[in-house]
Amino acid sequence: MPRLQFPLQSLLVVRRQQREHQRVLLARVLANQRELETRRALTEHELRDGQRRARGCAAPGRIDVARLATAGQYEASLRDHLAALAVEQQALRQEIASRRGAVLEADREVQKLEKLRDRHHEQRRVEQSRAETKELDEVSAQCVHRPPII
Repeated sequence: MPRLQFPLQSLLVVRRQQREHQRVLLARVLANQRELETRRALTEHELRDGQRRARGCAAPGRIDVARLATAGQYEASLRDHLAALAVEQQALRQEIASRRGAVLEADREVQKLEKLRDRHHEQRRVEQSRAETKELDEVSAQCVHRPPII
């Protein structure tokens, strides 16, 4: 009995490609999140460094008011940047959750089709086994009804 291909094989291939595409999209968003975390850490470091320098400007003795004002403006600018990064980070978290859901859904679709394929192959194997058994039974029946050779 010829081995027939799974009827939904082309759909399975497409679903696997879609799953891989969703994984690539998730990987890109995760890379964006890592890059954003790096930018946030650098900005926080710069903010702490600026605050340390501002404290140095305000030390006892002569105070450089212009430098202190510039440091305050720079600190405010960095805080605004951190706030913008926090908003961007929240948006990335939502997108990551969405992408993970899409990957899970695509994976479920592939698993469903793979189960169908496995059932199909098992059914074909059982049918083939039954056909072979039937053929062997016919041969043995012919041998039983055949007159003995003398």
